Amino acid sequence: MSELIFDVTIDEEGRYVAVARGNGIATDGANWTELRANVQELIAAYYLDAKKPEKCQLLLNEVLAVA
Repeated sequence: MSELIFDVTIDEEGRYVAVARGNGIATDGANWTELRANVQELIAAYYLDAKKPEKCQLLLNEVLAVA
C-alpha cells in the first residue's frame, strides 16, 4: 500500500474524526492540528513492524445545509 486515505468528519461535539479506508483504523482530535498529529501517531503504531504507506491523505467530508 503506497497511500493511506482517511475520511474525516466532524462529530456532534465538534471533534474531527478520521477513519482509514479499507482497514478501519481510526482516531480523532479536538482540532485539525491535533487530528494530524494523532493520525501520524496512529500510523506509526499500526505499522510498527510493517512497511508504512508512502503518503497519507486526510479528506474532510463536510455537509452544508442549503435549505
